[in-house]
Amino acid sequence: MTIVTLRFQILYCFVIIDLARREILHIGVTSTPSAQYAGPCSVEAVADRDNENPRFLIRDRDSIYGEEFRRHVKNCGTRRLITPPRPPEANAICERLNETLRHDCLDHVIVRDALQGQRVLNEYVGHYHGRPHRGLRMQPPLGAPWLPPVRRVPPKDVVSRPILGGLHHEYYARGARDWPFHVPARKRRTRHSSVRRPLPSVRAPNSRASASRQRRQRL
Repeated sequence: MTIVTLRFQILYCFVIIDLARREILHIGVTSTPSAQYAGPCSVEAVADRDNENPRFLIRDRDSIYGEEFRRHVKNCGTRRLITPPRPPEANAICERLNETLRHDCLDHVIVRDALQGQRVLNEYVGHYHGRPHRGLRMQPPLGAPWLPPVRRVPPKDVVSRPILGGLHHEYYARGARDWPFHVPARKRRTRHSSVRRPLPSVRAPNSRASASRQRRQRL
């Protein structure tokens, strides 16, 4: 993925993502992509996971995956899977991540240089790892499972934390800032929302029985 800076310089974003949890293992910005840059990045991604070597690595046919990159991947015990020429669906999860990074972050920020671009993406990755994902059944890639609050939180107890200068926000309950949540919307009342109890059945008195009862009372 490419990034155009304020001075129309072309930067390149290198991303490694875990397919199981949608976790971004490594993200970097450079102006000179090469095998010498991509190789150590793959090693750092594995080192951050306590040396849990991935089984395979899906990559395209870019020229930066040279001999040094292949050597680093082979030393980690990872199998390389090369996609066919020009098929974005062969690496669909990573392609979808590139679109998310562009639409949710880079399209709204003017990047000055590679250092600022790296800082902006690092801040967004922290927000990306804590928000629910549809591919994970509305659970975040990292952290504790997201659960809705047991009871509705009053608006005065909701605290907002801006991300990237207010481009995104994370919401917390006052006194529990370590647990972000989404305030549930108030349910609309529909015809089937309220439960009505059936009225008790009342049987009409029998006319013959009531007449005989009245005669006994007269006697």
